[in-house]
Amino acid sequence: MALPTVKVRNMASDSPGIPESVIAQIWQRQLVKKKALVTSDGQLVEVIYPGRANRSGGPDFRGAIIAIRDEFLRGDVEVHLRSSGWQAHGHDRNPAFSGVILHVVMWDDTPCSRRPREGKAIPILPLYRCLQAPLEKILWKVAQPPVSNDPCAGVRHRLGGESLERVLDDLGEARFRDKVARFRDGLSIGEAGQVLYEGLMEALGYSKNKEAFRELAQRLPLRAMEGLVRDQGPEARDLILQALLLGTAGFLRAPRHGPGAAPLRKAWSSLGGGACMAETSWHFTAVRPGNHPTRRLEAARALILRFLDGGLVEGILGLIREAQPPSGHRKLESGLMVSGPGGALLGRGRAAEMAVNIVLPFFYAFGEFTGQREEAERALALYRSYPRLGENETTRFMSGQLLAEESPPGLSNSARRQQGLIQLYRRYCQERRCGECPLGKAGAGSPQPSLSPGSTSRSQPETLPALI
Repeated sequence: MALPTVKVRNMASDSPGIPESVIAQIWQRQLVKKKALVTSDGQLVEVIYPGRANRSGGPDFRGAIIAIRDEFLRGDVEVHLRSSGWQAHGHDRNPAFSGVILHVVMWDDTPCSRRPREGKAIPILPLYRCLQAPLEKILWKVAQPPVSNDPCAGVRHRLGGESLERVLDDLGEARFRDKVARFRDGLSIGEAGQVLYEGLMEALGYSKNKEAFRELAQRLPLRAMEGLVRDQGPEARDLILQALLLGTAGFLRAPRHGPGAAPLRKAWSSLGGGACMAETSWHFTAVRPGNHPTRRLEAARALILRFLDGGLVEGILGLIREAQPPSGHRKLESGLMVSGPGGALLGRGRAAEMAVNIVLPFFYAFGEFTGQREEAERALALYRSYPRLGENETTRFMSGQLLAEESPPGLSNSARRQQGLIQLYRRYCQERRCGECPLGKAGAGSPQPSLSPGSTSRSQPETLPALI
């Protein structure tokens, strides 16, 4: 199959009209001479993993792993026809491209590409001199359906449906254990309420602002907020909490808020107006209005107010005690959902993700730590029975890898199996540890340690900073 719209008669960098999607395919399929990958400044590049194609805003590939100068780098990859596309598309001013570790181009026509903010130069990798074959043949190959050499290809037929689902269940429990271990470590050095509060705040930050929300929770401890507002009336509680959260986050600086923010600024000043976070801590690019940090802080304020009198841990633990499988998840989600004047601040979908990723592993760890075996058992039973959540980029990608001919819900028909897909990607696919992957082993894969309250066995916690 030919690509009639592509002109390839002249190999000069100023003439061919090759779509960037073709260059992305060349990179993704690695149709290159791997030992000839050299950056424009003469550095040899080894590709461990080209990354996962990104279908949302931002760089073209996520989670790539490369080695340059014997240094392993993990991050994003951006693809252009020419290196001048970096500035032409405004990537040097867009914080969404701060994580790019490699700029892959067909031709290099500018000295360097620079990351936004710190201005650090990004290595440029021109492909024209390291293609596997002449460009005309490469273009023909790109036009053909890809032949997968991925060890995941045909895995359902090789293992059988039940075995594959059992592997995903095991991996889902392994991911749960990783989170339990992190919360257990937190409980060993901090107050239970603060540990849970930091986890919930991190979840409210979504993918782009997790670190900023965690920093805010550490700068503004739960106990300090409770002490300032508990003896106040309803209106004063609301005002003080808003001022504390927005002020500490740095969002009460003029002119970000208009005249309507004057009472909040006054309250923030009366509370001491202490050190606040830098504006550069927050990401606003490619963030939906409903996920804007100030909107998420409204949700945080509403949650804190809801559980203020009885305590955050005690209040959510009460929800878990009432949430009996198999349909108790609805009770738990309803207890976490909050609304405001503009509609839902924390809807059912996000409440479900917080329940699976934060609340249930926290209370399993809490039950273990406090010797309350029944609380740990309740949390584990809810996790094992939790229905599937909304699909995300990773679960869709992994479902396509393992079972491209069937819809994603066929593989991820429970929250635990979705968590298993994420664990599989982060522990094995992202690291290209195919030889260690449980899907490559006979039968149902390697046995996992049993998960029961009081068990001493535990896997090492994930090295990634985010809980979700």
